[in-house]
Amino acid sequence: MAELYWLKRPIAHRGLHDAAKGIVENSASSVRAAMGAGFAVEVDLQCALDHIPVVSHDATLDRLTSETGPVAARDAAALSRIPLRNSADYILSLPALLALVNGHVPLLLEVKSTWARDGKFEANIAKMLEHYPGPVAVMSFDPYSMAAFRQVAPLIPRGLVAERFDDQRGGARMVLFEMV
Repeated sequence: MAELYWLKRPIAHRGLHDAAKGIVENSASSVRAAMGAGFAVEVDLQCALDHIPVVSHDATLDRLTSETGPVAARDAAALSRIPLRNSADYILSLPALLALVNGHVPLLLEVKSTWARDGKFEANIAKMLEHYPGPVAVMSFDPYSMAAFRQVAPLIPRGLVAERFDDQRGGARMVLFEMV
């Protein structure tokens, strides 16, 4: 069974970001800041055109870059050349993120769903995590995505994110992790 003790420690959501200081969410700078503070790091993964994961919360480029359009319309190499707005950072690929963190702190990856149900995206993530040296877990709002992980990477801890949609404050979330 994987040890999930680290999920009880502080986790920097989208890294330790501060836009006023030019530290944009889900950026290399936000990950470095979180690691420097000793926090575990949570980031979001979107699927690029070539089914390669890139670090981005949004499905479109509009909010955090000067580009527009869907992340899924460009390949990972093209996306990693796009600078993040008001920052010295660029969109990170998953391999770049893994090289940056390199097991120094635990890593929690929120897999944004493609809703394709073909498992290609999850298989690529699992392959990239195969030799990762540190604690890592994946989570998603999409139960099919987590089922795909169970098939392709049964030893990676995975969690299903649930949310109360009737909560007017919008803050009630829960992650249920399957112990492996």
